[in-house]
Amino acid sequence: MSRTLAVVALAMAACSFDSSGIDFSHADAGMGGNDATFGGADAGAIDATSPPMITPSNGVGPAELNGVIAGLSFAASSTSTISSDTGEIITDDTIMVRGPGGGVVDGIRFAQLTDSVAVLGVTSVSVGQSAYVRVIGSRALVLLSRGDVTIYGAIDVSGGCIGGGVTCGGPGGGSGTPDEAISALGCAPGRNGSGANGGTPETGGGGGSFGTAGAPAGDADGSHLGGVAGALPGTCTGAALVPLMGGSGGGSGGVDNCGGDGGGGGGGLQISSYGRIDIIGPALISRPVGINAAGAGGRGGEASDGGGGGGSGGGILLEALNIKIVSAVLAANGGGGGGGGNQPDSATGQPGSFGSAQASGGDDDRAGGSGAALAGGATAGEGGGDNTGGGGGGIGIIRLNVSPSGLDIGDSVIISPAFTRGDPGGNP
Repeated sequence: MSRTLAVVALAMAACSFDSSGIDFSHADAGMGGNDATFGGADAGAIDATSPPMITPSNGVGPAELNGVIAGLSFAASSTSTISSDTGEIITDDTIMVRGPGGGVVDGIRFAQLTDSVAVLGVTSVSVGQSAYVRVIGSRALVLLSRGDVTIYGAIDVSGGCIGGGVTCGGPGGGSGTPDEAISALGCAPGRNGSGANGGTPETGGGGGSFGTAGAPAGDADGSHLGGVAGALPGTCTGAALVPLMGGSGGGSGGVDNCGGDGGGGGGGLQISSYGRIDIIGPALISRPVGINAAGAGGRGGEASDGGGGGGSGGGILLEALNIKIVSAVLAANGGGGGGGGNQPDSATGQPGSFGSAQASGGDDDRAGGSGAALAGGATAGEGGGDNTGGGGGGIGIIRLNVSPSGLDIGDSVIISPAFTRGDPGGNP
C-alpha cells in the first residue's frame, strides 16, 4: 500500500547550510509567457509489466523504486532538510521523516550511487506553498519519483554554510577556500590571490566556473596579479548534466588567513518523474517558488586584505514527459566577489540571486566583481592598488529533458541561465 509522509522544507551541503544561503531578497519580476493548460494525462504507477516511459539520466531507473511505498509531502510553510550522504530527512528540526541508512527506510529508498551522487526513490513529491526544503551533504542528489512531482514552495541546493559562513559548497558542489595555502574545490575552481604582510600588495581570489567562466580578481599592479577564474572545461560536466554535479568554489584573497574566504559553488539536483513535474506559484515576496542552485558570495578581506572569489552556480536537471512551470524560478547564478580594502572586515559579495539579476560584489576601497546571471556575465574585481576585490562566480547549468509537446512555460517564469532541452527517453 502506498502511504505519504508529511515533511517540511530545508537542507544543506557539505559544510552545513543555513536558510541564509538562499537570497530571497533578490527575486525578480517574472518574464512574460502565455498560460496554457496541462498537457497530457498524469502517468500511473509503474511496475514490471509496464515499462517506464522515460529513461532517467545518470544511471538511475526502476530498480531504485523497489520496495518503495512512501512519498514526500512537505507541508505548507514548513522547513526541512534532506541529507544527500545518509538519506536522512528531518522536518522542523525535530520530526524524523526518514531515518539514515541505505535501502528502504520508512518506505523511501536511498542509495549512494557513487562518491559524488546519491538517489532517493519515492512514490511522489509534493512541496507545499511557502515550504522550504534544503539539501545538505557532499553528494549531488537525484530525486526519482514513481508518480507526480508538484512544487509550490522552494527547494534549495545553493552554496553557503550554517552560521553565515560562505565556503561550503551545495550538494555535489565544490567548496571555496578560507586560506590561500589551500585550493578551492570543484570542476573549475577559482584560484587564490597573493600577497604578504609587510608592504607587498594583497590581491583577491578568482571566481569559480561551471556553465560559464567566473571572473578574475583585480590586479594590484603589473607585478602583483589577482587570482584567476576557474579554467574551463576543467573536469566539468556538459550541458546534459551527465555526470550530475554542482559548481565550483571561489579562491581565497591574500594574505595568510586574513584574505576573504572564497564562496562555495551551488549544488547539483536532478528530479526525474515517471509522472509529471509541475512547479507553480504565485511566488510570495518572502518565499519565491522554484529551485535555487546559486553560488555563495566571496567574503570581504579582513584587516586590509584581498576579497574572496564568488562561487559558481550549480546544476538543475528536470526529467519527465510533461513539465509545467508557472510563476516560478529556476536559478543557478554565480555569487559576487568579496570587497578588498582598509576596513576591519570588507563587505561580502551577495549570494547568487534567486531570479535573473546579477549578485553584486562586496563594496569597499576596491569592490568585488558581480556574479554571472541571465542579466550578464561575471565581472572582475576592482584593482589598481593594494587589497583588490575578488572576482564574480560563473553561471551554472539548467537542463529540461521533456517530450516534444510536453513543456508548458506560463507567465512570470524566470530561468537563469537559459536552459537547454533534451529527450527524456535518454537520447541527446
